[in-house]
Amino acid sequence: QGAIPPSATTTSALQVNVDARLAGTATAFNPTDLNSFEHSTSMTVYDQLGDDHTLSVYFKRQVGTNIWEVHARTDGVNTPMTSTVPVGTNPALVQFDVDGNLVAGTVALTVDTTALPVAFNPANSFTFDLAKSSQFGSAFQVQDLSQDGYTSSPFAGYDVGSDGNLSITYANGEVRDIFKVGLFKFKNPEGLQPIGSSGWLATEQAGPELISLSEETAFGTIQSGALEEANVDLTSELVAMISAQRVYQANSQTIKTQDQVLQTITNLR
Repeated sequence: QGAIPPSATTTSALQVNVDARLAGTATAFNPTDLNSFEHSTSMTVYDQLGDDHTLSVYFKRQVGTNIWEVHARTDGVNTPMTSTVPVGTNPALVQFDVDGNLVAGTVALTVDTTALPVAFNPANSFTFDLAKSSQFGSAFQVQDLSQDGYTSSPFAGYDVGSDGNLSITYANGEVRDIFKVGLFKFKNPEGLQPIGSSGWLATEQAGPELISLSEETAFGTIQSGALEEANVDLTSELVAMISAQRVYQANSQTIKTQDQVLQTITNLR
């Protein structure tokens, strides 16, 4: 039930649509000048101590091309962003084809965080993936954004899935699979050796155990937090119990009558 330690951002992803109808601007990029870029958005990233930072991303179209510059700032500090293809360009460049899809090789970018006063991770950088982004003739839209960092967070609860996985949940939404409860099946259950407290020991007579570890090999499921109810018809069982009670009472009367007859015979003597 301990807290989960923080984890710095190492990978991030952003899926957007940039507006193909915009012609672009020749004005040099300036984050304070809204006329020097076409689109912007932001996301939260984390350093190695779990502190959150705001990563702002700006998209600027180069006039007369399908090439867009991608600029970045973290907490208001210029954060160099470079592209893989062309190698080492700053700002990063991404290119779309005539159908509005990203050109191969211009997807993975790198965000350099060395200018910041805190260390993000040993490399002081993290990857920035623009896969599935597009340039269509519609308004700018952020379709998805994600990153793998998180802050330290306390234990929130746990759950046992139907496949036996014990999952720990933390307050920041992180989930960790701790271990798996296995289900075992034996060819000859009668050969198992009882050891008390509802425990059984595998033996050679029981045969080799069959293990259920996935849905493909499952022969049963685990129900978490459930109490098994009676698997009989309680009404019929109550009727049977009352009938047995009446039969017992009738039999006891028979014994009482036999005792009285024996007493009479004894008195005759």
